[in-house]
Amino acid sequence: MKQRLSPYRSVLCPVCCMAILLLLPNLNRYAPAAENLFPCPIDLAVVKRYVDNWPQDTGFPDDRYAVAVLKEAIAAANEHNGPIGACLVRQSDGQIVERGRNRQFEPYFRSHAHAEMDLLDRYEARMRVPGPHSGKGNPRKCYEGLALYSTLEPCPMCLTRILNAGISKIYFLAPDESGGMASRTDALPPFWRNMARERVIARAQCSPQLRELALQLFACRGHLRRTCYPQAFKNHPEQKENRRCKHPDHTK
Repeated sequence: MKQRLSPYRSVLCPVCCMAILLLLPNLNRYAPAAENLFPCPIDLAVVKRYVDNWPQDTGFPDDRYAVAVLKEAIAAANEHNGPIGACLVRQSDGQIVERGRNRQFEPYFRSHAHAEMDLLDRYEARMRVPGPHSGKGNPRKCYEGLALYSTLEPCPMCLTRILNAGISKIYFLAPDESGGMASRTDALPPFWRNMARERVIARAQCSPQLRELALQLFACRGHLRRTCYPQAFKNHPEQKENRRCKHPDHTK
């Protein structure tokens, strides 16, 4: 007996195939998100193991640098600083040439010590490029061919310094809706706005899980279970004194 085919079969099969083709590029978004893996309060020891064991080949070109800046962010958080990390990458060979992290509060308060500022401070101190008066050309050439990666969208202070340094490419894992400036370059003063238009400023091409983890670390920065408090800070002879603001109006 000949089997009767449903009149809808010829229609449903092409529709199903089309749906699968449309979903294939987006399957990765259904992978377990970091926010489900690390509910607030976040245990930094667990997060560190998660990042340390991240696979090397994921198909996302920036995962290597995302892991590097997340490791810096975790280290900063364990030091009781903001959980933000950054790195400089030489684009010609993909090597990380400098790393930095937030050091704003420990071992003493430094209002400027965001991750990107710490990164550029360290790189410039190591390079020690002479100023233009030396006759050796533009000192900003030391940043040629470098890209900057950060776990969080740079704030106005950090973004303008990055632009001033001459770094041509700026990538960040997670947006900062309340304090980020990289997505609001049109609101910069004309001088900085024109400079920003000549640069690449975008989100890093990393796995969604790493992007979500960077966002989760920042969102839960006041609720982190730290694995240690560095001995160097514990034994700092002026730690208690340094943690106090020295302004006369604040010491009363």
